[in-house]
Amino acid sequence: MKKRGLYTACAGTVLFGVALLAANSVAESSFMGPAGFDVPSIFDGMFSTITDEMTIIPGATERVSFAVESDGVPVIWAVHVTDHEPGDSLSIAAYGPSGETYGRSSQVDEIAFEAVEQAGAGPMDVEITNTGPEPVTVTVMFSEDPENSDMFMDPDSPLNKLIFPLVIAGASLIAGLIVMVAGIVIFLVDMRRQQRINKFDDWSSGR
Repeated sequence: MKKRGLYTACAGTVLFGVALLAANSVAESSFMGPAGFDVPSIFDGMFSTITDEMTIIPGATERVSFAVESDGVPVIWAVHVTDHEPGDSLSIAAYGPSGETYGRSSQVDEIAFEAVEQAGAGPMDVEITNTGPEPVTVTVMFSEDPENSDMFMDPDSPLNKLIFPLVIAGASLIAGLIVMVAGIVIFLVDMRRQQRINKFDDWSSGR
């Protein structure tokens, strides 16, 4: 019986295993803290400004300002709830230098990203309201014109040392799984075909 299915499945298993080891190696890098991923170190260098922690009680609002230096550039910001618990909820609004709104969103996860494609030069304000039942502690991170920032240019940046390798490892995991499943299917098809051939040989020989 042909063994191409077994060989394909083995190749997929090897690819899957290597990708899993690579992902685990990245996860156990210097970005791991005592309780898992050390979020501040991951995003240090990805954002030009990271605020100090601030505690917001239920129903209260805090406002953070960021100076956009160039006109018409993209700006990315993120809100990180450092003591996140299930049930936490934030309402976030962003405003441009002339008071124009950049939109409002809700956040229930530990961290959420938002972006403005064409931000105006001047102060940009992010307004955070605690709509949950418990106080939350948050930091806010900003990056102006991220395509030209150090996160892409610096080979030692968290993006290049963590995010890209994890994306590549994830893609390799998926590819390995697909190859492994394809090998199993090919093996089963070949086995079924061989069984039919054997039955035909038995019938033709009068057994």
